[in-house]
Amino acid sequence: MYFLYCPVCRVAHHTSFLFDDPSLSGSSMVKQIAALYLLSQTEKRCILEKEVKIEVFKNESKDIEVSGITVGCYFLSQEEELSIIEQIEGFDWKQSQSGRLKQDFGPKPNFKKKKLRLETFTGLPAFSQGILRRLRDMPGNELSDFEAVEQCHLDYNVSRGSHIDMHFDDFWLWGDRLVTLNLLSHSIISLTHPQLPYTILIGQPRLSVVVLSKEARNEWFHGIYPNHIIDRRVAITYRELTDEMKSTDVGLKVTKIASNFTAVQTSS
Repeated sequence: MYFLYCPVCRVAHHTSFLFDDPSLSGSSMVKQIAALYLLSQTEKRCILEKEVKIEVFKNESKDIEVSGITVGCYFLSQEEELSIIEQIEGFDWKQSQSGRLKQDFGPKPNFKKKKLRLETFTGLPAFSQGILRRLRDMPGNELSDFEAVEQCHLDYNVSRGSHIDMHFDDFWLWGDRLVTLNLLSHSIISLTHPQLPYTILIGQPRLSVVVLSKEARNEWFHGIYPNHIIDRRVAITYRELTDEMKSTDVGLKVTKIASNFTAVQTSS
């Protein structure tokens, strides 16, 4: 059963219009959801209100509330996007899993031994200093104390079948908030639950920011299906340390290095 998350209502509505219409391919559906998100945020209304010119099915009794999902449309301007992409292209892309390319800036974790290596970590890219300042100033104070210590760039492309399997980000190292900027094209991030037969779709319009925390980060898998990549997409994800890791000697060192904004790319 599919649900579409509304960034204004902050609940996921059960809806069938995007799945019962055979004319809506993956690309058409991604664009349609992005259009609904942009309109709803501009006019501050539910994505499924009757004024939205599309036939929808809404059953409030089947709404799902999942805490910890925030979507901010128009977070970046097109000029900022162009500048960021130009700076990103100054770093080398490395092959990653599932048809993705990757750039990493952060400590190198050994997930088996639960240890961090800091030798190659010199800080985050310079362009992130202003972005992180703006994230901390977002309405609601959700990110007011957010201290990013890891920055990952992922390049998705239809030609490579790029996607990311359903997963949890590691819990021993990365803290509660995962922050992702979506560049170059619209997409959808999907949430699935290990014990519930539901899929929640979260629109990611181009230039938007998506924050996953609380239940959405800790109880629901997240991923991106291949048919929800419709063109080249570059995602910038920021991660923070867990409170426990942040208070350790190595955690304090990582936090200090991250604030330098003098990145040299970390090999993966």
